[in-house]
Amino acid sequence: MSHRRILLALVLLASVSCSGGAGTRDAAVADSGVTTPADGGDADASPADSGEAPDPDAGSDDAGADDAGVGRDAATDAGLAPPVAAIACTVGSGSCGDPNVGPPPCIGLSFGTVAAADAPCDLVVEVRNDAPAAAAELVVERVEVQVQDINDGQSLDGASAGFSVRDANGAPLVIDSAAPLIVPPTDARRFVLRFDGARTGLFRGEARTGTGLRLYTSDPTQPLLTVPLTAIGSAPNIEVIPARVDFGPVAQGSSAREVFQVFNFGDTTLDISSIRLVSANPEFTVTTSRGSLTGLSLTPIEQIDVIVDFAPTDAGPDVEAIEIVSNDLRRPVTTVPVVAGGVPRISVNPLTMLPFSGQGAQATVTVSNVGTSELAITSLDVVGPGGSGSHPSADDFSIAGCSSLPCNPGTRLCAPTQPGCGQSSTTFTLEYRSDDGSQTDLAELHIESNDPTNPELIVILQAPAP
Repeated sequence: MSHRRILLALVLLASVSCSGGAGTRDAAVADSGVTTPADGGDADASPADSGEAPDPDAGSDDAGADDAGVGRDAATDAGLAPPVAAIACTVGSGSCGDPNVGPPPCIGLSFGTVAAADAPCDLVVEVRNDAPAAAAELVVERVEVQVQDINDGQSLDGASAGFSVRDANGAPLVIDSAAPLIVPPTDARRFVLRFDGARTGLFRGEARTGTGLRLYTSDPTQPLLTVPLTAIGSAPNIEVIPARVDFGPVAQGSSAREVFQVFNFGDTTLDISSIRLVSANPEFTVTTSRGSLTGLSLTPIEQIDVIVDFAPTDAGPDVEAIEIVSNDLRRPVTTVPVVAGGVPRISVNPLTMLPFSGQGAQATVTVSNVGTSELAITSLDVVGPGGSGSHPSADDFSIAGCSSLPCNPGTRLCAPTQPGCGQSSTTFTLEYRSDDGSQTDLAELHIESNDPTNPELIVILQAPAP
């Protein structure tokens, strides 16, 4: 982080102070663009409150409520009035960890500054069903967090930024289609949103961009409720560049050297307790630019070089890993793969997202071997988001040549550097046909191979409804 970015974070910190009650509340409102109702009654930071028209397809961009399997027409079918969703919350971080604080109408969550070395900040969120007693239950089908790292502009999911949903006892809590949050009419249910500060940065979620705390509900007028939030994390942040050491072929009896850098991109000191070879292969040796492999400290933006030497005593591939143990709470153990000799290496195009234009559309994925020995594709499979095999979106995609999933295509790709290599890449064709009427379908294509450092790659499949 540059000095300019650090100064920016310090300036912004003043507007989201950890101790302020009214101050942090005002900052959250100013950041989000949400106006508080004059009577203070229903400030749930929903799209309607933020001046945006409710989006009937809200949340469908990533396996939203329509895929969750909870019918929103249940109330109508039963002759009941629909549920009415509202949110209350402890706005300021002065209420961190106090479950007895009665949440006011929620205009935003301001966590202030949380250091990774200190206790996390827990803010109470209360979900209400304001419908009359004879109405339907409110079903919260999913709870998630999406934020922007203001310092580098990166969009992050809640877990990556340091947020998690907890129950009243602080235990991890999953709210999804398999375990929804059910709120009877005129009643309320609570959960805790935690920020642990383990990642350095200024994180913000805003109602006008649909980020922040997101709740997918069975309220037909508010299928997606968003709550603005701000939080500042203060922590060490280990980064390794490059993330992999690849010697390639090295002749027996000779030697080669590769170097990678370990950076501290955080705003507090990174303490490295040890750097070691996992399997202690004698053909590899490792040292650092400081000589020592233990008791190393890196101030913010400081780096050290890690030097790896390889001297093979026999033919064939060699695989090793270097383990770095530090006080980075997000990654207390960082593993750097080290490969040498003839090793397969998989490459996929597109790398992360494969879009489909509509019903019956086809799309292709190209798999290539960019390593130095034969690559075997051992399995292809399509599952739902997060690896769910029972998710309804998984059945909407098929792979040409696979009568059932998972399947072994029996594909072997030679290394392009090998003499006489005829096929170092291949293309798989996928087709999309929706059979559940969802607004948007998301699924995951899992590709398994004998690449020792990337045995499974995942490509997201995204298709609109017909």
